[in-house]
Amino acid sequence: MFQKVVSTLFGVLFILSGAFSQKNLDGCNLSLSGKVTDTHDGSDLSYSSLFILELQRGEVADEKGNFKFSNLCEGEYTLIVMHIGCEPDTSVINLTESIKLKMDLEHHAEELAQTNIIAFKVAKDNGITSSETRINNHLSSMTSIAALSSTVNGVSMLQSGTNVAKPVIHGLHSNRITMVNNDVALEGQNWGIEHAPEIDPFAAERLTVVKGASALRYGTSAIGGTIIVLPDEPIMSDYLIGQVYLGVASNNRKGLAAFKLNGRFEHFEKWNFGIQGSLKKSGTVNTPRYYLHNTGMEEFNYSWTVGYQNGAYTSTVLYSQFNANIGVFSGAHIGNLTDLENALASDQPRPEDRGEFSYALKRPYQHVEHETIQWKNVLNRKKGDWQLVLARQFNLREEFDKHLPRGSSSNESVPEFAINLESYTGSLIFESKMNKGFQYEVGLNGITQVNRLKGSRSFIPAYIANGMGAYTAVSYNKGYWESSFGARLEQKNYNAEMVEKNQIVNKEKRFITPALTAEVKYNRFKLVDIGLNYTFAQRAPGINELFSDGIHHGVAAIEYGDEHLNPESSQKVSGSLAYISMNKKSKIDLTLYSNWIRDFIYLQPKEAALTIRGAFPVYQQQQTNAFFTGADLSWNQNFTEQLALEMRGSYLYAQNVNEDKPLIFMPANRVFSGLSYTFNSTEALYRPFVQFGVNHIFEQKRVPLDEDFANAPSAYSLLSLSAGGRLSISQNFNVFIAITIENLTNRVYRDYMNRFRYYADEMGRNISLNVRVPFLINTKKNRNNE
Repeated sequence: MFQKVVSTLFGVLFILSGAFSQKNLDGCNLSLSGKVTDTHDGSDLSYSSLFILELQRGEVADEKGNFKFSNLCEGEYTLIVMHIGCEPDTSVINLTESIKLKMDLEHHAEELAQTNIIAFKVAKDNGITSSETRINNHLSSMTSIAALSSTVNGVSMLQSGTNVAKPVIHGLHSNRITMVNNDVALEGQNWGIEHAPEIDPFAAERLTVVKGASALRYGTSAIGGTIIVLPDEPIMSDYLIGQVYLGVASNNRKGLAAFKLNGRFEHFEKWNFGIQGSLKKSGTVNTPRYYLHNTGMEEFNYSWTVGYQNGAYTSTVLYSQFNANIGVFSGAHIGNLTDLENALASDQPRPEDRGEFSYALKRPYQHVEHETIQWKNVLNRKKGDWQLVLARQFNLREEFDKHLPRGSSSNESVPEFAINLESYTGSLIFESKMNKGFQYEVGLNGITQVNRLKGSRSFIPAYIANGMGAYTAVSYNKGYWESSFGARLEQKNYNAEMVEKNQIVNKEKRFITPALTAEVKYNRFKLVDIGLNYTFAQRAPGINELFSDGIHHGVAAIEYGDEHLNPESSQKVSGSLAYISMNKKSKIDLTLYSNWIRDFIYLQPKEAALTIRGAFPVYQQQQTNAFFTGADLSWNQNFTEQLALEMRGSYLYAQNVNEDKPLIFMPANRVFSGLSYTFNSTEALYRPFVQFGVNHIFEQKRVPLDEDFANAPSAYSLLSLSAGGRLSISQNFNVFIAITIENLTNRVYRDYMNRFRYYADEMGRNISLNVRVPFLINTKKNRNNE
């Protein structure tokens, strides 16, 4: 079967390449190659983007900044070089013979903490607490931000059904992880496992994962980590860069269409713009044994930016809109306790919850909207850079129960409840230039929030929240040694309206939380990197942890908060060892960590309860002292220029110290192995590749006895296969195509971190076809022709 699948994939690719091959390369055998480096320190600028304007042909540099254009004819070419955080460079080259260039770009780091590029091949590592990945464009729009984050070692996913997922870093998730979208912390309704980040993955160009609380710029709450999502850099040259994206998937018959366009206004050379949009729609999810009724989803997202750049001053306005309707598996909403007990004990849902394929979304479902408008200003001065960011976010969440609300006997569009969260945030930051090895950063942040309710009831109260914080970070580099230190202090106030004995009672809470972080690293010849980090941080309880009270339809559960909860106090020690061989073909990364959390807040399962809306599992917010320790190990090996291996594994031990038992709902240990092979290019198909992966998730055996509603599922292994390449349809028209098969063997399994494992299996085999068409338009040339 495996051979048939591989043959089929490459048969499709080579048939397409043969059909579209129309160019004659006779006599066009010149090459343009080189290396892209940082002007300041000569370091490699990994994965830089390069375009030849006249051919509208692009390449991406490798992890060492090397690039190569082959099969070029003699002539004059305009070469454009770009890299994240750099000013694009444009050079005119008269090509009469094959040449090799050295391209230097002016690079401006946006953070004190350096990051490393995570890719399928050997990557460059510059830090122990943060890692960075460029978004894989053939994958990003068919998945989620959580799924993209989980490709970083030490990061897994917490799921609620098939369409909702959020990242887990070293066993911590939800309120303990801050999502940052273009320098603004995402202020969504992060109140449960079914509240996924409202970020369109297609709008993202770069994703950075900071493990632990060392990203002090974004607050003390992120004791688990921070995930920073950045869009495309603005274009300040005489061309438009864009792409069109189309994708389909077999399992739930998902379809996607998306586009991006970035450029500069024709008659206003100091102004730039960007627009982006995506449409997604999918139907009923198919497990290997049955369909999951009412598990479709639909999504419509768009954003635009307008920027102004005049010398040292840059100003950008961004507007984004995220909209989604998400079906909730009907088999999780059960009418009585007996049926609930039967559902938890059965290996298949009830017949009425299986059904057939459909795109229709019925109750229960969620409707989510998230709107952001942001104004970002950067002023570059001789001694450093000033940054002012102001933002307004509006988040609407409507939850539709399986049954109509009381008093609404026939109106299907009336939600059981609606929550409107409006947030205003501001930050002022100064980041100094490097001076004799020293660099520092100081900042102020502020936030005000209003949460309004609509509907017959809500499990979250109406409230007003205010907060402010200040931080500083200092780094010093000398020789092989690098060190950094940071501190932050913030205050958060809640004023919630609770209903007690049919009366509205105001509940006020005030929390002051500090954070400290220190790190030292030793880097020998950029081959061996050893680091040690210590971070202390406190996290104030979230509004859901304090005051939740009632049915949470998205996870089909009843949750109760505790208004007497204390702030969590985390002390985390982590160490790392990174090794890169002399020939750059082998790389090993090892991270060890231990995290002591006093007053750790968690959901404790209680007995199921029967309500007028049905029977549901019950959970109570509780506190304990907890201990986390674990390891992340990865190995990347380039055996040849064509054959590469990636292996990574994560181990986690989490203990409830007060009760001397394992913590509940912790991710199982896992190992991933991937092998990739890149074939020689043909006239029409450039660098075709095939990748095979095995992801093994161990059974979570460290669970407290007789506390969960169902036993932890068995271990499982998932096989994946993908193939693709770049089709050269004509000299000026290229198409990137990829075919991916997930759960290749159609394995029946359930994941411990999916709350809906109580009721149903996970998705079966899924085949996706993704096509990306980049394009580039020379606006100056068009104006000259006029």
